[in-house]
Amino acid sequence: AVAHARKGDFRAAETIYRAEAQYLLSADRKQELAEIYLEFADAYFAPPKEELTPDFAKALEFYTQALQLRPNRDTQRAIELRIASCHQELDDFDKAIAHYDGFIRRHLDHADVIEARFQLGETYLEKKDLLAARRAWQDLLELHDSSKSPRIAEAMFRISLTHGLPTPGDAKQLSLGIASLQAFLEEFPNDRSASLAHLRIGQSYQHLKRSEDASA
Repeated sequence: AVAHARKGDFRAAETIYRAEAQYLLSADRKQELAEIYLEFADAYFAPPKEELTPDFAKALEFYTQALQLRPNRDTQRAIELRIASCHQELDDFDKAIAHYDGFIRRHLDHADVIEARFQLGETYLEKKDLLAARRAWQDLLELHDSSKSPRIAEAMFRISLTHGLPTPGDAKQLSLGIASLQAFLEEFPNDRSASLAHLRIGQSYQHLKRSEDASA
C-alpha cells in the first residue's frame, strides 16, 4: 500500500488500506486476538507444569481482555465461566456469585449451565451462606434431573454439608442431613462418594451424641 501511494496510485493504496482495516476490525481478527489472550489466561489458570502455582488474578486479567474483543459465542461462554471461576478462586465470592448468576440467565439452555449452578452452590458454601448453597443445588437437581452430568450426584451429596454434616449443631440438622445423604445413596448407590456418605452418617450420629453427653 505504501509503495502504491509513493507512486501516486492512491486508489490502489486506498483499496489495500481499506482491506487491511476491515480485517483488523473483523470478527476473524478479534477471534484470533482473543485466542492469543486465552492461551496466556489458561496458562495462568492451570499451569502446564505441576511445579507452577496458578495465578488467578493474572488469569482474570487476560480472560477479561479476551472477552472485551467479543469472540464467537462458544468462546465467550467459556470465558465467562472462567472469569466466574477466577473470582471464586480469589475468594471474591460476591463477584463470583454475580458472574455465575449472570451466566445462568444468559445461557439457560446450554449444557454449561449445570457447571455454573454447581459452582454457584459451591461459592455460597465457601461464603458460609448455607441456605443459598442448598437452594442453588436444589435448583440444579430440580431443573436438570434428567442430566447424566456427574455434577448431579455431587450436588446431591454436598447438600448434606448445608445441614452441618458431619458436625450437625442439633437433632434437626442431623435429621435433615441424614435424609439428604440417604436420598443420595438411594439415587446413586454406586457413586464414588457412596462410601463417604455412609461414613458421614456414622460420624454425624457420633458427633451429636458426644455433644449431648458433654452438655448433660
